[in-house]
Amino acid sequence: MERRIKAASLLTCFILATSCWEADKVIWYEADSYVFEYVQYDEIIVTKFPGGELRVEVIADDSYGAFSTSDADYAKYQAKCDLYNDKGYKLTFGTFHEGEYNHSVQDRDFISIKVYADDDDISSDYYIASRSPYKFIKSGYKDTHQRSYYDYPVYYRDYTTFMTRGMYFQVGEGLHPVYGALSELTEEDMKLLGFGHQRDSEFEIFTLYPINPSKETSAQTLIVELTDTQGDVLTAEVRNL
Repeated sequence: MERRIKAASLLTCFILATSCWEADKVIWYEADSYVFEYVQYDEIIVTKFPGGELRVEVIADDSYGAFSTSDADYAKYQAKCDLYNDKGYKLTFGTFHEGEYNHSVQDRDFISIKVYADDDDISSDYYIASRSPYKFIKSGYKDTHQRSYYDYPVYYRDYTTFMTRGMYFQVGEGLHPVYGALSELTEEDMKLLGFGHQRDSEFEIFTLYPINPSKETSAQTLIVELTDTQGDVLTAEVRNL
């Protein structure tokens, strides 16, 4: 999905939330929060790769954020800022700059991420790889991530290599890596997953890596199931070829 919604939204500026000025046809904004935009969705899709990785993406319906001009959308944005105490960051960005995409995130937090092979729960067979600014925001914008690439497990190195080919940022500064056994994730680990925009997979929120790539299943279908904090369940399936 192209960012037509965002492009239209960025033509105006919500006075109470942001300030802007125009020079050489670039509209500049200042926002008070680290997250600039929340992407809404009701569907997800899963893509399986030859190594067994499962990439999970959202199908975006709409978005709201610091740029929102409707009272309802701006109120939703402010409610999210209040929820995460995301205030006082001072973000500056322009309409023709790619930086605002780095501050975009899907708008659901999860309490459960499961993988099924037909009817069997095989979640314990996977690692998760993602990224999130939640720890940075929670710390009052002080807890920056400085870990070296070589400190990551091999599958997360593979993930960052894939991601940074098409993303405008790398894990670091305000972003923290999210990785580990899928079955051991906490609810805090699943907050603000999938932060940022990338060219190759614009709405990827996480990728699952098989713990034992040589392990095979006879199941014809793999199903990823997400349960969010409101109790809504999203599922997507992919043929296990």
